[in-house]
Amino acid sequence: MKYVLLFYLFLLTGASLCAQQKEFIFKNFTQDDGLPSNETYYSFEDSKHFLWFATDNGVVRYNGNRIEVFETPDKTVFQIREDSKGRVWFFTYKAQFAYYEKGKMQPYQFNNILKKRLLNLHVKDVYIDSSDNIYLSSTIDSNFVIDNNGNITATAHYKNDNATVHFEIDVLKNNTCFTKFLHRSFSGSEPDITLVKNNRKINYHIPLLVLNNSQYGSISPDGKTVYFFYGDMIVKLMDDGTFVFRKMPFTVSCLKYHKGFLYAGLINEGLYVLDEKKFPAETSRHFKGRSISSVLFDYEDGLWLTSTDKGIFYVKNQLLRHIITDKENQSDISFACNFNDSTLLYANHDGFFTLTKSRNELFIKEKNSTVINIIRYKKNMLVCSGGFSGFYTKVAYNLPLGIKRCMFHNNPILYTHIYNDYIVGPTTLYVAKYKSAPLAYDTYNKTYDSGISPLKILLPNTAKTFMGKEGIIWAGVHNGLYKSVPPYDTLLLENNSPLLNKGINFIAPLQGSILAISTQAGTIVLMDKDIIGTIEEKDGLLSNKIRFLLPLKNQLWVATQLGISVIEFSSYTPLKYTIRNIDKKDGLFNVIINHLLEHNGDVIAATSNGLYYIENPGILLKQVERPIPFSISNINYYKGDVSDVSSITLPYSKNRAIIKYRAVCFNSFESVQYRYRFTSGDTVWHNTTSNELVLENLEPGNYGLEVKAVIPSQQRTSEVQTLSILVEKPWWQSNWFRLFAAILVTSVIYFLVSGRIKKVKAEEKRKTDLNAKLSELEQTALRSQMNPHFIFNCLTSIQQLIISGNKVDANEYLVKFSRLIRKTLDMSARPFISIAEETKYLEEYLFLEQLRLSGRFDFSITSDPSINTNTTFIPNMMIQPVVENC
Repeated sequence: MKYVLLFYLFLLTGASLCAQQKEFIFKNFTQDDGLPSNETYYSFEDSKHFLWFATDNGVVRYNGNRIEVFETPDKTVFQIREDSKGRVWFFTYKAQFAYYEKGKMQPYQFNNILKKRLLNLHVKDVYIDSSDNIYLSSTIDSNFVIDNNGNITATAHYKNDNATVHFEIDVLKNNTCFTKFLHRSFSGSEPDITLVKNNRKINYHIPLLVLNNSQYGSISPDGKTVYFFYGDMIVKLMDDGTFVFRKMPFTVSCLKYHKGFLYAGLINEGLYVLDEKKFPAETSRHFKGRSISSVLFDYEDGLWLTSTDKGIFYVKNQLLRHIITDKENQSDISFACNFNDSTLLYANHDGFFTLTKSRNELFIKEKNSTVINIIRYKKNMLVCSGGFSGFYTKVAYNLPLGIKRCMFHNNPILYTHIYNDYIVGPTTLYVAKYKSAPLAYDTYNKTYDSGISPLKILLPNTAKTFMGKEGIIWAGVHNGLYKSVPPYDTLLLENNSPLLNKGINFIAPLQGSILAISTQAGTIVLMDKDIIGTIEEKDGLLSNKIRFLLPLKNQLWVATQLGISVIEFSSYTPLKYTIRNIDKKDGLFNVIINHLLEHNGDVIAATSNGLYYIENPGILLKQVERPIPFSISNINYYKGDVSDVSSITLPYSKNRAIIKYRAVCFNSFESVQYRYRFTSGDTVWHNTTSNELVLENLEPGNYGLEVKAVIPSQQRTSEVQTLSILVEKPWWQSNWFRLFAAILVTSVIYFLVSGRIKKVKAEEKRKTDLNAKLSELEQTALRSQMNPHFIFNCLTSIQQLIISGNKVDANEYLVKFSRLIRKTLDMSARPFISIAEETKYLEEYLFLEQLRLSGRFDFSITSDPSINTNTTFIPNMMIQPVVENC
């Protein structure tokens, strides 16, 4: 509490409770729940719907499940804001600021400059523009502007002319207001207000004295009307320059507008709720004696209040309230009924009580008994029955004395009904006629004469009886449903379906002749003449432990041990309905609903923890469940922890990632589940309750991960969050390696094939050369065979010329012969010769033959003109042997 005097001036004692008060159902968060301190100053919801709370020992963030504590450079935090970049800022008493960004708390970069210039700074209001300029409103010394370069501009408050207190209110975008404290007098005076809207100024002079150093601020519901608070005043500033004010019991510390109501937190006076349409009239008051420092409504319409001594209060649903009385022991109420518009009757294990706004009193003491029914009979009598021996009647007017106790042979009257003086009650199904004769006391049995005619036993078995329209008695027993009509002479079996043979707990009439019957098996059976349908837990009921049925118009309210299920029928044939459950998400914490009662259009529930009041049930049932805020908060992989990323890349050797995600849900976080799937391959949604997902041993490839949060029982879901994951291929599956391997394999194959081709070609060439050699040898051999004959003939001819003495011819013959032999030897070394060479060779050969044969033949050699005889080659000695043979 070391800084509380800086935040408030002083505290007052609270007022005492009246007999009946409809108080909010709340949960109280304190240091025992993880808060660093019970001294809390401010509450704030960021754009991701996390709640932040400022204390004198740091700040906390809450998502409905986990309280995270963050330290700031100065632990005493007074204000919290979020800028256009999504950074959450914290403004402290000693002007050492910080902001939260991407999962980390960062100190303000100009804190050293602020530390030299500003010693203490009691921040009342803050505004951060889109250029990161910070505007601070403070009652200590000055207002300040800190630009984005750390330059500080101050506007002093005090003036020497003893001027009045002056405020300036700027109406900004989104109907937010920034209130500046301009100057003040030393002794206190009437405040002046300048309202700045759309570059237009409106001046107001408020004729009330206020104290210095008070809290102040302003809000605007619609950008037109502005509500301003200062000291113990709340002022409504109209756009036309007029105003209306309300003086509160003590100093106002905060003001919040929500859905047509103003919520004013007061120092030690709790919370005042004011109807905007009825302002300045008060609507209701709550948390008396508490010092409320801020008011916040979360995205689910939950109400959060910070206090300077008791931590944080959370109200899940304002339409659900707990009736607080001045009696200490008001728990486990079994039954309640209307006496009139202002008086309730209820019963618990101590007896029967009346409850009004001014008193709460016990009028029948009946220890350790369970009341089942209370009936107002003929406007002047109450008939009360339950798990005790007999039943009570009492004169109803003003409920003074005149108690009459009536007994049925010492049998407990579990459920009593009255119709035209007929009193009906089990355990065995009795019917009696009430008499108005005076009572006579029976000293032996210690009871009064009941004033009841002789009993008529309709059913000897234990039965659950219920009275319908026109006094029709419905009796449920182990073998079915029975029916009896006045004067109750007969009891007929109406239906013995196996569904009803399991035992009947309660019967309620619905539309027309349709009955709703709850069985001991936990099933609601809808029956006309025949059974038209059943409703049970698997269809959406909170529990199969059903304790009471209350029909309201086209609805059936079902009291269970876990809360209330409201079945709204749109059709009976065929059966169509919707179910809206009212349970712990609405504020019914760990209570069993014993009985339900309609009261002036609202619903009262008698529970194991007292009376609960459901205001405007139609509005409650139409409340739309909001989508669940959900985000991926952190990813841990081989590069470390990261946040606010949409894709990651994992090497094959380090393909393990931990994805952490977080839902924000305040009214039923324990019901939140998470679902995930991949967009390809395994596309089935998988359920988990863990807020982290471990992925490992993923095969190489691209993965699209989808994650969402759901509350199946409420059919609530979140937006799907996606994360792209690329698992890189191992080096042996990489493209460059595949290219290298392909080139290597291709090269090896190429060289192998090329070598084989060369080898085959070499082998073929060897064979070809061998064949050529063989051919050449054959030709050579052929020539060797032919040439000796020719040579012998030529030599013989030369010899004859010499012998005959023809030396000239012999000499010429010999010269030509030697030339032909030279050419023959020359051409024999060449496999191919041109046609021209062959022709010339043949001419010389034939010329010698012509000389030898002495002109016995003539010859001529011709070739096709189209053949180029010089470039066309043929095997040597190809034609000569043919010519020679000729």
